[in-house]
Amino acid sequence: MECVETLGAPVGTQLDTATVPQPSTVKPRSLSDRHRNELYASGLTDETIDASGIYTATGDEVRHIVGWYSKDWHWGEAMAFPYPNSEGFIRVKPDDPRWRDGKPIKYESPRKSGNHAYFQVTSDPSAKSFVITEGEKKALAVSQCGTSCIGLSGVWGWCLSRPTGIDGKKHGPYRLIPDLAKLAWQGADVVILFDADIETNRMVQLAELRLAQTLQTKGATVRLGRIPPVADKKMGADDFLVANGCDALLKVIADAEEPKPLDALSPMGWARMFLTEYFDGEYGREMRWHRDTFYRWTGTHYMPVAVNELQALVFKWLDKCKSNAKPSHAADVVKGIAAECRVQFDYETPRYLGDR
Repeated sequence: MECVETLGAPVGTQLDTATVPQPSTVKPRSLSDRHRNELYASGLTDETIDASGIYTATGDEVRHIVGWYSKDWHWGEAMAFPYPNSEGFIRVKPDDPRWRDGKPIKYESPRKSGNHAYFQVTSDPSAKSFVITEGEKKALAVSQCGTSCIGLSGVWGWCLSRPTGIDGKKHGPYRLIPDLAKLAWQGADVVILFDADIETNRMVQLAELRLAQTLQTKGATVRLGRIPPVADKKMGADDFLVANGCDALLKVIADAEEPKPLDALSPMGWARMFLTEYFDGEYGREMRWHRDTFYRWTGTHYMPVAVNELQALVFKWLDKCKSNAKPSHAADVVKGIAAECRVQFDYETPRYLGDR
């Protein structure tokens, strides 16, 4: 698993790692065999694990780290990830996680701490690619192969919270969290390497696109890496490392391609991106088109939306996304939205859509 190779593909100017917070000395803590074996399963070596300072936190320590407790919930043991670049910040992975909306909350952060970035900077000064991936274990896996890496707390973990408008949707510019905003991105070569489910998950695709655009405005050259999907398994950088080794992971990074120009998107492509950003909510798609009328979910019921109103919203959104937006293009995108949201014409209302 040892590998200290650097990328052989042509890349841009090296990211000034002097501006990247360097790992501080972490006091060794005890790591349970169960947690160590979990890290082994992510392809991490003892050397990588021990250098990271990851340890097993007791329930009392977890309560202190997250900064809250409840009479209805008792923290048990958790794997604790100290962030070398953020003094005192620790994220934990509980053995017995809380659940929300039918899903486990795999990781917990200190209360009101905001998102932080998990930096893993290689000691090799010739490394010219800076990879951004999901999570601490994946960042450690990539850095173990000799490439500096940043782990995000999630695919949107790079972005400051955006204000919610009266329509219940997020608005305003996309801005980097402080850990990332202070880096010198000008001239850097960045590879975004999210999990393989990006091929089918539009929200992940949108997060990748917005991150790429944000870094490009900072002067970085951005490329998008694609981990080959495996049927019935969520494949991340660490899983791919275990299955294929460092050389194959480095090739995936080296083969990363620049994002396609937005102008290359078809009206249907724009429609899917618009729907993902505006009308994919907690319960799925919140826009429908039935018998020549658009309907928007309000949280309690569907209400009709005039075509001209929707087209105006799309036109304004296109203008933010690209410089040469035209009304005719907005009209074409609205037609694509209708195709994506279409409900069979022979359906009579009221009726359920699916099982909700």
